[in-house]
Formats: sequence, structure tokens, C-alpha cells
Amino acid sequence: MEPVGQRAESASRESGAAARVALLRAHYDEFRKVAREQGTAVVVVTHDHRTLDVFDTIYEMEDGVLSRSAKTA
Repeated sequence: MEPVGQRAESASRESGAAARVALLRAHYDEFRKVAREQGTAVVVVTHDHRTLDVFDTIYEMEDGVLSRSAKTA
């Protein structure tokens, strides 16, 4: 059985993480809009795989080797 305080703290962390992902998505959407309007590209470096579906092209680096991801839209 988990003490009530720990359960609340865990739920708070999860909702905080969800809010951060939502905020990142809003920023990425704005970047995409501006890039398309201006005919430019935006490069985002992230370790957060929860937001990858936002991007048109994804590159991954493994062991120092950069390659286009099979997950690219």
C-alpha cells in the first residue's frame, strides 16, 4: 500500500510531464508554421521521443553516426 502523499506526488509529476509535452508541442507547431511561411528549416535536438510525431524528417545519432530514421513521416 502506497502512502497518500507519495501517490499525490507521483500524479503531480505525471501531470507536470504532460504539461511540458503539451507546451513543447505548441512551440514545435509554431516553429513549423514560421518555417513553412518563410521557406526555411528548423533543427531541433531532443532526447524526448514523445514529440517525434511533430517533425517531418527525423535523424538519429547512434555511436556517433547520423542517419535518417525509418520513423520519418
